[in-house]
Amino acid sequence: KKVASSAPSNRKRQIKKRHRTNLSSHVPDDTYKRSFLSHDNLDQIESSKLRLAISQTQRKVDALRMRLEKWDPAEEAKRPDQEEEADHLKRVKLYSENMKLDEDARKIAQHDQNLLNAKRGINNSHHRRKANLKKKPRPGPETWKLRGAARPAWEVYDFDTRYVDPHIKA
Repeated sequence: KKVASSAPSNRKRQIKKRHRTNLSSHVPDDTYKRSFLSHDNLDQIESSKLRLAISQTQRKVDALRMRLEKWDPAEEAKRPDQEEEADHLKRVKLYSENMKLDEDARKIAQHDQNLLNAKRGINNSHHRRKANLKKKPRPGPETWKLRGAARPAWEVYDFDTRYVDPHIKA
């Protein structure tokens, strides 16, 4: 003899679905879902961030300890100037590299734009809309059919503007 279950099978599925939770409700606002979906949980991610920060400060402490062990007042008097100069040179070099990269990118973009303009004409609307994925270009204003108030009077009415009514006194 079969024993009837307390709830139909579709009802059980609905209950299971209700217990599923939305991922965005678990993810804090300041983290990405991608990082949440990684195999590490939030505590592991935070601990790895702390571990990296601690190792970075430990390297700085080791460098300072080495400097203190080899302390030389004459060298230390020169050191701030050398550090500032090295830092300044590094920033200038980085700035010049970035400017060169920007200039190269602008030249390439301008060259590509000039090629497109030479191929299609400067005011062509070929790349303006998604609908232009088709080969047919967008029709220009010379083909527009105006309607309503935008339609010129000579299209709407059949009249001659040179006509002078003899009954109207000038």
